[in-house]
Amino acid sequence: MYIITEGENTEPSYFENIVTQLRDKLKVKVKIEIAFHSSIFYILKKARSVELESGDEVWIVLDRDENFHHAEDMKLLADWEKESKQHHVALTNPRFELWLLLHFEECPSKQHALSESYLEEKGYIPNFFQNGKRINSDTPLSLDMLQNAIRRAKKGSCPTPQKPDCIGSGMYKLMLRLMKLVGGD
Repeated sequence: MYIITEGENTEPSYFENIVTQLRDKLKVKVKIEIAFHSSIFYILKKARSVELESGDEVWIVLDRDENFHHAEDMKLLADWEKESKQHHVALTNPRFELWLLLHFEECPSKQHALSESYLEEKGYIPNFFQNGKRINSDTPLSLDMLQNAIRRAKKGSCPTPQKPDCIGSGMYKLMLRLMKLVGGD
């Protein structure tokens, strides 16, 4: 499984945290790659550079935050996703922080997801913006919290390249897939 992130800090460190917790159960190799550019053109270029073998999957993880993606960009993503059953997109609107909040709160608001300090202020992730990677091995994210985030995200809207303006997170689809690959739900 290849996970290509738009973000350079929060998303890769989140996946490293989760994959580390699952390492003894994972039956597949998870490779996290950073696109190093928020442009859909560069994200897709990175995704297309992955040499997939039978059974491999590539997931693009992105959000709508400061790097608002236009309708044309979303169409490119939707077309790429349709090209192969191995291609997937996990989109969060407005920011990846909404997905993180779902680990802690039933119905986080868009306002809190957009806040620069809400995760720290609530004590959910201490030193979130002071830490260069934002999420580290001390971050209190457990697999039970992940299950809660999946359950909460499934209840809400799910933004997709076809419907990118829905407030919610499609991250649960990727995480459900990952949990299935470890023999979980």
